[in-house]
Amino acid sequence: MIFFGKKRKHKLPKFPPFVRPAFESYCAELDSDGLKLLGKALQTHFSSNSAANDGPETHYSDKEARDVFEVCKYLLTLYPSRNPAEQKLIVGAVRYAASSDDPFCDHTFASGMTDDKQVINYVLEELKIEDRYLDTY
Repeated sequence: MIFFGKKRKHKLPKFPPFVRPAFESYCAELDSDGLKLLGKALQTHFSSNSAANDGPETHYSDKEARDVFEVCKYLLTLYPSRNPAEQKLIVGAVRYAASSDDPFCDHTFASGMTDDKQVINYVLEELKIEDRYLDTY
């Protein structure tokens, strides 16, 4: 009898080719000070995005931004209890979501936060956290 593993929903290689290197460049282990700074950067990014989200050119809703922010905060709470490889994934996902320089700017592209949510979903799947997936439709 042959058993096949669970098919992954959020394979990183299926992302546009420039998303993977950007995400991987953000992956790193952090000390407690670095983790605090990342949490502040996340807060600042989403606070400024919320203020900028009032214009007609925005391609995502406040709910999407809040959902991404909340999952990123959750991931940061898991950081201390995870192994170094998982810690790097967590940092990569949070940095990707908090970055204004990711391959698909949240305000410029029609995809809005879709790429951020796909990266976060990939990390959630790697961490075997199935109850926090973000809707990407």
